[in-house]
Amino acid sequence: MLSEQQIQEIVQKYNTPVPRYTSYPTALDWDQEYPEENFLSALQNHPAEKPISLYMHIPFCEDRCLFCGCNVLVSRKREMANPFLDNLFLEIQNRANALPESTNVIQIHAGGGTPNYLDKNKWPEIIQFLKNHFHVLESAEISIELDPMVLDEEYLEVLAEAGFNRVSFGIQDTNEKVLQEVARPQDLSHLERVIQKARELPFTSLNFDFIYGLPYQNQDNFANNIEFVRTHRPDRIAMYSYAHVPWLKRHQKRMNANAIPNPTEKLSLYLQAREAFLQMGYIEIGMDHFALESDDLVQAQKEHRLYRNFMGYTTIQATDLLAFGPSSISFFGGNYAQNHLKLKAWSASVHGEAAPFEKGIQLTEDDWLRANIIQNLMNHFIVSFENIEQKFGIDFRSYFKEELFEMENYAKENLVKMSSDSIEVLPVGRFVIRHIAKVFDAYRKQKAVAGFSKGV
Repeated sequence: MLSEQQIQEIVQKYNTPVPRYTSYPTALDWDQEYPEENFLSALQNHPAEKPISLYMHIPFCEDRCLFCGCNVLVSRKREMANPFLDNLFLEIQNRANALPESTNVIQIHAGGGTPNYLDKNKWPEIIQFLKNHFHVLESAEISIELDPMVLDEEYLEVLAEAGFNRVSFGIQDTNEKVLQEVARPQDLSHLERVIQKARELPFTSLNFDFIYGLPYQNQDNFANNIEFVRTHRPDRIAMYSYAHVPWLKRHQKRMNANAIPNPTEKLSLYLQAREAFLQMGYIEIGMDHFALESDDLVQAQKEHRLYRNFMGYTTIQATDLLAFGPSSISFFGGNYAQNHLKLKAWSASVHGEAAPFEKGIQLTEDDWLRANIIQNLMNHFIVSFENIEQKFGIDFRSYFKEELFEMENYAKENLVKMSSDSIEVLPVGRFVIRHIAKVFDAYRKQKAVAGFSKGV
């Protein structure tokens, strides 16, 4: 583990706002006047044989978790989902009609919100509807995010029968005091039952999500989360840093801000978990995920085939992503396009009564180039100048003269190692990888970083 002095130095210098780089350019740099014809052209010109990914955003939750930064609609009136599904089907149909017939699909993911807010019997209908409008490959990865507290064994059985082969449980924490403070009640005995049921079904992968940096978390009680992992041994673990942004998410003001771990304590929680997971045989994936040696993410990382998008890390090579539902983000043919955030505005857009997107952007050649470098840094912690030069036809050192000069500062701090043909992020540098990646963000040279979460 890092020494206490190293932790302090990292926190003091790099605990400042910085993008997460799930996209480049970041969403704050997109255009609210983005023209729909750019997106439609990308759909119409897509090669049918080139596989795509699909994402569905189910925005509903029964209750609001106070740590949440997602776009959700809180309601216990489950009947609200019925008109939503009608609109979701219409949006899927409209987008599919713009694509070449029988476009191949290699990945489907349902996120939220709480996807299992929907009646369980809706999922076979949804999956079949997708298969009716796309050519879903037999090898397709079909995954879903689940809130285990509104989940039962029968629901899992229906998901497996519908064709889902990966499930992710949003556990977040297992300590009662922490869960009470963030309004996320959890019954551990129920949680263990649904985990056991998931193990009995033909899901090929089980993921646990945890959040570190929540109120009242400390190294003593966070050890309970680690032991929970040791007991149930999921295939994958996601360790997300809590982003406290009450100026953007007002509900976060309801938490006791004085109980939130300070930056040094927060990083110590991550390091504590990281050390334990590595000792258990997990392999560190990117900047916040872990996977068992047998998981395909591990092999993909070794072979530099690891990719990251809005759905997380994936082994599926940079496919175009078509997204449905309010606030969801598509990436298609070099275009980012975000659906309207509000349910009413999204519904109107689906029926052609409003502009189709909240905002979007068409990538320039320079955007593509920098996005590729940032992806390499975030996923593999190395950039080969030769690979970039061959792919984009540039002289790396000439094109990025200013960036390489700036990167020397990180090299002097032993956060990166620079050679004549590469930049390699060193172990300590991985904890501030977002800051290192920012060196290649041309938009941040023109605009402030205000509005992003802190880097540690």
